[in-house]
Amino acid sequence: MSSASVRAFWSGASVRRRYDAQRACFGNDSSLAVSKKLELISLEACRRIWAHVLLNALRECNHPTQCVTAKAWIFSNRQGVGSLRWICDHLDLDLYEIQTLAMTREGRARLMGRHY
Repeated sequence: MSSASVRAFWSGASVRRRYDAQRACFGNDSSLAVSKKLELISLEACRRIWAHVLLNALRECNHPTQCVTAKAWIFSNRQGVGSLRWICDHLDLDLYEIQTLAMTREGRARLMGRHY
């Protein structure tokens, strides 16, 4: 999968399905209820959520007050759950291509599927 299709993961779901997936993952129910809901979330829904995390970081790179934190996350060497490396591995994306494109506003626009 190319980096240009990151946005396709998130935009492929209907608004209602995105809301349901977010609510199941991040709702304020008891932990037992949340774990039951997590069992019902499809792999594709989880992939869309992680793609949205990446897209959110790319958007934040364009905001002066949030760009330092977003770029630190994008260019960190972390490998654990929730790191850019981990997300790229699970979405079959090229980490180095994402990082290279994230350096410029034009590259970020390309990753987000916008024509700059």
